[in-house]
Amino acid sequence: SFDKPGKYIISMKYYDTQQKNYLEKNISITIKESNVINLRLLKEDTVLSDTTKPYALIGGISIPHDIKLTINPGVTINGNHFGIQVEGSLEVNGTKENPITIYDSNIAPQGNRSFDANIIIKHGNLIGTAPYSSYGDRIGGTLELSDSYLYDFTDEIYLWVPSGPVNIVRNNFNTTGGINWELSRYSINIENNKFENWQTQSAININTLAKVYGNTFIYPKRE
Repeated sequence: SFDKPGKYIISMKYYDTQQKNYLEKNISITIKESNVINLRLLKEDTVLSDTTKPYALIGGISIPHDIKLTINPGVTINGNHFGIQVEGSLEVNGTKENPITIYDSNIAPQGNRSFDANIIIKHGNLIGTAPYSSYGDRIGGTLELSDSYLYDFTDEIYLWVPSGPVNIVRNNFNTTGGINWELSRYSINIENNKFENWQTQSAININTLAKVYGNTFIYPKRE
């Protein structure tokens, strides 16, 4: 197993169709040092704060309704295509000088309408990581997404009947899904964002009254 950093040699045996016999080949790989995360279901409030090496997910993270996961400035997370499911609270507290970077993950609310997810993302670089994908039956929640760079994912930011104010401001969306929501009695503010090359039919799909202004749209090229 590759559970420790270092250099590993993998021996591979394969059949060569031209030579018509089995051959062996050695491949060298290097595993860099990282903080391995296998938290699964969080049982207490948790803070990720180590900026000296990245965190690496080896399984999904589930945040129950009474638990908060906080990610401090400067942290890097390699998601390895595992998701962060939020029934409680997730706070990604980057700063302009020390943003938080999350690669290849997925942030999504979970649970039911009795427990509404609270997701706050400030000064984040979300690469291949959708910040509010919606799966399941009409899950409520709130989203504060600001001053972040989002790149290379196809999921929509889909708010199923938000249970509180939603603010999406001063972000740069590049090659991402659009923003969509259902009816809301709370304020929805989408202001001063830049949208480039969105992967859905529209960058913003407005289904109810919302405050949408000051946004820049660079239309994607269509074949």
